[in-house]
Amino acid sequence: MLIEQANHKQRAKTGDDAALAELVRGHGRSVRLVLGTYVDRWSAVEQLEIALWSAVRLETNHADITGLITSRTRDLALRYLEQADREAIQERDVLRRLVVQVALEDLRAPPPPVAPADLVQQRLQQVSEAQHTLLDLYYTRAVALQHLALQRNMLLDDLALESCVARAACDWRPAGATPAGDRLLPSLTEDLLSDSLDPDSRALLATSVTQDLGRSVRLERQVRLHLLLRALRGPFTQHDVQAITAAAAGLTDQARTQTASASGSGRTRMRQSDITRSSTSNRRPVSHQRAANRQPLLIMGGIGLALVVLGVLALPGRSTTPNQVTTASTTGPSEVESPVAPPLPSPATPGVSALRPQQLTPSTATPVPTTVTATTSVPEPRVVETATVAATPSSAARIETVVLINADTDQPIPGYESLPQDVTIRLSQLPTRRINFEFRAPPEIKSMIFTIPGCSLRKDGVEKGRPFSLSNTGPDFKPWTPSTNKTYTLTLSACSDDNGQKVVRRTSWQIRFSE
Repeated sequence: MLIEQANHKQRAKTGDDAALAELVRGHGRSVRLVLGTYVDRWSAVEQLEIALWSAVRLETNHADITGLITSRTRDLALRYLEQADREAIQERDVLRRLVVQVALEDLRAPPPPVAPADLVQQRLQQVSEAQHTLLDLYYTRAVALQHLALQRNMLLDDLALESCVARAACDWRPAGATPAGDRLLPSLTEDLLSDSLDPDSRALLATSVTQDLGRSVRLERQVRLHLLLRALRGPFTQHDVQAITAAAAGLTDQARTQTASASGSGRTRMRQSDITRSSTSNRRPVSHQRAANRQPLLIMGGIGLALVVLGVLALPGRSTTPNQVTTASTTGPSEVESPVAPPLPSPATPGVSALRPQQLTPSTATPVPTTVTATTSVPEPRVVETATVAATPSSAARIETVVLINADTDQPIPGYESLPQDVTIRLSQLPTRRINFEFRAPPEIKSMIFTIPGCSLRKDGVEKGRPFSLSNTGPDFKPWTPSTNKTYTLTLSACSDDNGQKVVRRTSWQIRFSE
């Protein structure tokens, strides 16, 4: 078995994508569970797992592939969290720092005898039938909370409370269920998890958790449980394996090109791609961005390329005892500089973070400069300034396509027939500012559900007839003029039925408009 694994690793290193796919198929779920346990954003989980598999492809001196994957996964998560903590301090992001600090504390502590994912799986078997059904619809079948509320004839706030209670019942480190009379925390929590929390509500939530230790603990648990349940209950299919393999192979090739042209030495901080929050004053459905539909170009522009190119993952001087991924062993302190932040006190009670609300107040956090000298350049997300757009990924990476439409002519704008998943569009370069989007999909897709917070053209809903678009009457596309210097998060859910009930895939685009 060890010889076979070594052969797979060597074949993967030399460019055999089939061998890399075998490794991803065998260990991908375990890697995702570890990242989902500690990382604070799902987009980071997707990026980090690509960076991890790209690094495995580059390794040459490890005989134990399982130990290699385990140590690299935890080290990658630790480095990400350290950088995320620095960013949260600099941006005065109280809510993010609350989650990141506790995750860092957990990751640096000795590994628990039973992995959190295993404990959550055990708790799932003990929840009520109603809670199990709700979690299954939410995480496995990816049914939005808004649709569930309509089906059950419930207020969305009431269903948000049920969702939070069901998640809390699965907690591997129980923090106490949300009180039944508390309607504020569950509602704002669901908006936070769906990335649809408007600035005023975000400030209200930050104030609430800084003044109430119980709420701060419950919010931190909800965010981390949401990500772990998504990793645990979400599908990990052959389509995921193919997409991860393709992205990791492309990242490895890009890293080799960058490394070959680099010279000298220096330190580069790990770069986290921007996750722009969509603001809205209305309640929004919880949307999932499935990992299956990822775009290699976006990954290369993110944190993974910086890690692989600069050799952060190689760590030749580290001495780590390999452990099984399912038990998630600790690799020890990281060499990355820690941010200047108040130290975490020892927990007052086992299993409960000792964070105090005053530690989360933005005014107490001293921003740390993060500008450093780099010897290689990390590409920024692609800015579309001309009619030339990055090459469209293969159908294995993304099936749905977003086309920018000229609403004056009802025709695609040349050069924008397939938008990347992270794109900046200069309105001054377009023939018109009156636009629309057409969503193209293969014949087996019968309907689409989409959300685009901040778009005034229409409300979120189910699009049943082709062409799928924001708003149209047959081939006549209604015009929409987007705001400049604003990012819109477009989430598409492709459905195999006519009524938007059977979600097959979910994909998200970050579309920025500039002058």
